[in-house]
Amino acid sequence: MNKGFEINEVGINFQLNSIKNLKIAHISDLHNSFFGQSNIDLAAKINEFEPDIIAFSGDMIHHIPAAPVPFIELLKFITVKCPMYMCLGNHEIRYRKLNREGYNEIMSQAASLGVRLLDDEHERININGTDIDVYGLATAASGYGSSVKSITKRIGRCDSSVFSIVLAHSPAWFDSLAEWGADLVLSGHVHGGIIKLPVLGGLLSPECRILPKYDSGLFEYNNSSKMYLSSGLGGALDSLRYKNPHELALLYVNCSSGPREKVRKRVASDIKISLKILLTFIMILTIIFSCIPMSLGYANRGIVVNLILSIFGIVSIYPPKFIVNSRIFAMKELLFILRIAVIIAYLISTIILIIPR
Repeated sequence: MNKGFEINEVGINFQLNSIKNLKIAHISDLHNSFFGQSNIDLAAKINEFEPDIIAFSGDMIHHIPAAPVPFIELLKFITVKCPMYMCLGNHEIRYRKLNREGYNEIMSQAASLGVRLLDDEHERININGTDIDVYGLATAASGYGSSVKSITKRIGRCDSSVFSIVLAHSPAWFDSLAEWGADLVLSGHVHGGIIKLPVLGGLLSPECRILPKYDSGLFEYNNSSKMYLSSGLGGALDSLRYKNPHELALLYVNCSSGPREKVRKRVASDIKISLKILLTFIMILTIIFSCIPMSLGYANRGIVVNLILSIFGIVSIYPPKFIVNSRIFAMKELLFILRIAVIIAYLISTIILIIPR
């Protein structure tokens, strides 16, 4: 444990003889954070690692950047000579909309310090005699439009003969990127789920999703594509973090001397799906058994209230796509509050209805 952030050394193995001893420093979600004066502590650990590639997976710049900009200060102290790539996160995209001139100035400084921004584009490089395609996908936070078709439209087809690394800020794109053909995806955005619960893992995503499918660590899709999801280094909810330290990820890809690979299996997702199905089943039964007495003219106020809450409950659990895919953050907050309120009201109403008086 280093002061202010944790260094996670991660082994990642692929059944590819072409990739050997590839070291990647993965940094995400710096926002307005400093680790040591001018981020010198963070830079020192990156330099010490001597990576082959440095990957910045978005939200390195806050939508209201500090002065001086922590990302630019960090870059000034990175002395190791290697390719540095960056994709856009939701905060860079937002800042670009708010202040195009300020955004251009910061990105110009980053470029002068060696960062190659991949804004829905890719670059082929050669590391240790092996060709690697590095892609950068500018991802909307919600995973809006995350399909193989939309990915192909934005960054082209994946060349399966070349090892591919995709920088995509939101992990919501991982499944589609895996189907597209990505070998390794590097993401952030979720901040580790803010609060780490025993067994269940991260509690909450920025989209106000409880027990998000991916929180932090190494994940695998269909025994082929892999994603390393960083817990990040900053963010607005930093003060609420629990058992969830800031992270600098040092990745060892097919390194014989690297740490053992530990692919995570998200138990929380299975539990969440089971609870979702159970609650839906109970609500459907409530609707059926509420309609029977109502059709016979025996309905009372409690039955009607329970019926209405059941309908709203199902709608809140399975909301319309335009809400789920909305880029308006306030709409997701509203949905989250509505879902919790309706489910709690439904449970209370059901208990009151079944308790004999």
